[in-house]
Amino acid sequence: MKLRFKPLLISLAVSTAIGGCAITPHSQKIKYEPLLANEVTFVPESKATYVREVTPDEESLRLKVSYVGTVTLIDAIREQLPKLNIIPTDSNVNLLKKVSIYANKMPLEDYIDYLSALTAYDISLKNNNIMISSFVEKQWNLALFSSKRNVSLKAGAAIG
Repeated sequence: MKLRFKPLLISLAVSTAIGGCAITPHSQKIKYEPLLANEVTFVPESKATYVREVTPDEESLRLKVSYVGTVTLIDAIREQLPKLNIIPTDSNVNLLKKVSIYANKMPLEDYIDYLSALTAYDISLKNNNIMISSFVEKQWNLALFSSKRNVSLKAGAAIG
């Protein structure tokens, strides 16, 4: 039985070797396909959409002011901002103070700062009102930086 299988195995091995060399198992496309980059269609990312609410204060700040002359403070504000209320916050504010103005297409925010610098008053725009005060009051909590959290001082007392 061994003798019959030996020629059969030899012929099978030779035919497989000859048959394997005679055909190409892969086409050029299949052979080089792993090396080619895949085509990817580019889809641009959609732009972010933002909604911005414009408040009446911002709308009035877009106004450009052009004015030259010497007028009272109340007239300088009232002529340029007729829709806004003028509110002095303390009794030291003199709305009849004369002011010399030269404003050429000045944005409203800069115009208010300009009037504030000319009069030495704090002038600010809040909720359709122009607030005018003769002094600025600010508070700071410095307890965070203090080693003694509770300190009481008297006017005229020596610190030490």
